Amino acid sequence: GSFECIQVLMHAGASVHIATDDGNTALHFAARSLNVGAKRCVELLVDAGLSLDAKNDAVWTTLHCAAFSGNKNLVEFLLGKGLDPHLSTYTENTAYHLASISGSDGCVKLLLSKGADAKIQDKCGNNALHYALGSKAPPVIEMLIEA
Repeated sequence: GSFECIQVLMHAGASVHIATDDGNTALHFAARSLNVGAKRCVELLVDAGLSLDAKNDAVWTTLHCAAFSGNKNLVEFLLGKGLDPHLSTYTENTAYHLASISGSDGCVKLLLSKGADAKIQDKCGNNALHYALGSKAPPVIEMLIEA
Protein backbone atom coordinates (compact mmCIF):
# COMPACT_ATOMS: atom_id res chain seq x y z
CA GLY A 1 0.00 0.00 0.00
CA SER A 2 2.20 2.86 -1.21
CA PHE A 3 0.06 5.94 -1.74
CA GLU A 4 2.64 7.68 -3.91
CA CYS A 5 3.18 4.60 -6.07
CA ILE A 6 -0.57 4.25 -6.66
CA GLN A 7 -0.80 7.94 -7.57
CA VAL A 8 2.05 7.64 -10.08
CA LEU A 9 0.53 4.55 -11.69
CA MET A 10 -2.91 6.15 -11.91
CA HIS A 11 -1.44 9.34 -13.37
CA ALA A 12 0.36 7.21 -15.98
CA GLY A 13 -2.99 5.72 -17.00
CA ALA A 14 -3.02 2.43 -15.10
CA SER A 15 -6.54 1.13 -14.55
CA VAL A 16 -7.55 0.51 -10.96
CA HIS A 17 -10.31 -1.79 -12.21
CA ILE A 18 -8.02 -4.60 -13.34
CA ALA A 19 -8.30 -7.72 -11.21
CA THR A 20 -6.08 -10.76 -10.78
CA ASP A 21 -7.21 -14.20 -11.93
CA ASP A 22 -8.79 -14.76 -8.51
CA GLY A 23 -10.64 -11.45 -8.54
CA ASN A 24 -8.40 -9.35 -6.31
CA THR A 25 -8.23 -5.66 -7.17
CA ALA A 26 -5.78 -3.02 -6.01
CA LEU A 27 -8.28 -2.34 -3.23
CA HIS A 28 -7.93 -5.88 -1.85
CA PHE A 29 -4.15 -5.56 -1.85
CA ALA A 30 -4.23 -2.13 -0.21
CA ALA A 31 -6.57 -3.45 2.49
CA ARG A 32 -4.16 -6.30 3.28
CA SER A 33 -1.35 -3.86 3.93
CA LEU A 34 -0.13 -3.08 7.42
CA ASN A 35 1.43 0.07 6.00
CA VAL A 36 0.46 3.20 7.94
CA GLY A 37 -0.81 4.66 4.66
CA ALA A 38 -3.19 1.78 3.88
CA LYS A 39 -6.25 3.88 4.71
CA ARG A 40 -5.10 6.66 2.35
CA CYS A 41 -4.54 4.09 -0.38
CA VAL A 42 -8.02 2.65 0.11
CA GLU A 43 -9.56 6.13 0.01
CA LEU A 44 -7.64 6.98 -3.18
CA LEU A 45 -8.81 3.80 -4.89
CA VAL A 46 -12.42 4.35 -3.84
CA ASP A 47 -12.22 7.93 -5.13
CA ALA A 48 -11.00 6.43 -8.42
CA GLY A 49 -14.16 4.34 -8.69
CA LEU A 50 -13.57 1.07 -6.84
CA SER A 51 -16.25 -0.12 -4.45
CA LEU A 52 -15.49 -0.95 -0.82
CA ASP A 53 -17.98 -3.81 -1.25
CA ALA A 54 -16.02 -5.35 -4.15
CA LYS A 55 -15.61 -9.09 -3.65
CA ASN A 56 -12.92 -11.37 -5.01
CA ASP A 57 -13.61 -14.97 -6.10
CA ALA A 58 -13.45 -16.16 -2.47
CA VAL A 59 -16.04 -13.47 -1.60
CA TRP A 60 -13.55 -11.42 0.43
CA THR A 61 -14.22 -7.69 0.72
CA THR A 62 -11.80 -5.00 1.85
CA LEU A 63 -13.05 -5.57 5.41
CA HIS A 64 -12.09 -9.26 5.27
CA CYS A 65 -8.64 -8.35 3.95
CA ALA A 66 -8.05 -5.69 6.61
CA ALA A 67 -9.23 -8.00 9.42
CA PHE A 68 -7.01 -10.83 8.17
CA SER A 69 -3.99 -8.53 8.14
CA GLY A 70 -4.85 -7.27 11.63
CA ASN A 71 -5.08 -3.62 10.55
CA LYS A 72 -7.36 -2.28 13.31
CA ASN A 73 -7.34 1.31 12.06
CA LEU A 74 -8.46 0.25 8.60
CA VAL A 75 -11.09 -2.14 10.01
CA GLU A 76 -12.47 0.73 12.09
CA PHE A 77 -12.52 3.02 9.03
CA LEU A 78 -14.30 0.39 6.90
CA LEU A 79 -16.91 -0.30 9.59
CA GLY A 80 -17.48 3.45 9.78
CA LYS A 81 -18.16 3.41 6.03
CA GLY A 82 -20.94 0.89 6.59
CA LEU A 83 -19.32 -2.39 5.62
CA ASP A 84 -21.17 -5.32 7.14
CA PRO A 85 -19.08 -7.08 9.82
CA HIS A 86 -21.33 -10.14 9.51
CA LEU A 87 -20.79 -10.70 5.78
CA SER A 88 -19.19 -14.09 5.21
CA THR A 89 -16.72 -15.35 2.64
CA TYR A 90 -17.12 -18.39 0.39
CA THR A 91 -15.98 -20.57 3.33
CA GLU A 92 -18.40 -18.73 5.66
CA ASN A 93 -15.65 -16.88 7.50
CA THR A 94 -16.53 -13.43 8.78
CA ALA A 95 -14.15 -10.56 9.46
CA TYR A 96 -14.29 -11.76 13.06
CA HIS A 97 -12.94 -15.21 12.15
CA LEU A 98 -10.20 -13.63 10.05
CA ALA A 99 -9.16 -11.21 12.80
CA SER A 100 -8.92 -14.20 15.14
CA ILE A 101 -6.71 -16.01 12.64
CA SER A 102 -4.40 -12.99 12.54
CA GLY A 103 -4.27 -12.87 16.34
CA SER A 104 -5.19 -9.18 16.31
CA ASP A 105 -6.68 -8.41 19.71
CA GLY A 106 -7.48 -4.85 18.55
CA CYS A 107 -9.52 -6.07 15.58
CA VAL A 108 -11.24 -8.80 17.58
CA LYS A 109 -12.19 -6.35 20.34
CA LEU A 110 -13.48 -3.83 17.80
CA LEU A 111 -15.56 -6.43 15.95
CA LEU A 112 -16.97 -7.74 19.24
CA SER A 113 -18.04 -4.20 20.09
CA LYS A 114 -19.86 -4.09 16.72
CA GLY A 115 -21.88 -7.20 17.56
CA ALA A 116 -19.73 -9.99 16.16
CA ASP A 117 -21.06 -13.38 17.24
CA ALA A 118 -18.32 -15.32 19.02
CA LYS A 119 -20.15 -18.61 18.45
CA ILE A 120 -20.77 -18.37 14.70
CA GLN A 121 -19.13 -21.21 12.78
CA ASP A 122 -17.64 -21.37 9.31
CA LYS A 123 -18.20 -24.12 6.72
CA CYS A 124 -15.85 -26.46 8.60
CA GLY A 125 -17.54 -25.90 11.97
CA ASN A 126 -14.79 -23.66 13.36
CA ASN A 127 -15.57 -20.56 15.39
CA ALA A 128 -13.28 -17.63 16.18
CA LEU A 129 -11.87 -19.35 19.27
CA HIS A 130 -10.72 -22.32 17.20
CA TYR A 131 -8.79 -19.93 14.95
CA ALA A 132 -7.40 -17.91 17.85
CA LEU A 133 -6.01 -21.09 19.41
CA GLY A 134 -4.20 -21.72 16.13
CA SER A 135 -2.77 -18.21 16.11
CA LYS A 136 -1.37 -18.69 19.62
CA ALA A 137 -2.42 -15.16 20.64
CA PRO A 138 -3.20 -15.30 24.40
CA PRO A 139 -5.00 -11.91 24.55
CA VAL A 140 -7.36 -12.96 21.73
CA ILE A 141 -7.94 -16.39 23.25
CA GLU A 142 -8.81 -14.86 26.63
CA MET A 143 -11.12 -12.31 25.00
CA LEU A 144 -12.98 -15.02 23.09
CA ILE A 145 -13.35 -17.29 26.10
CA GLU A 146 -14.98 -14.40 27.95
CA ALA A 147 -17.21 -13.43 24.99
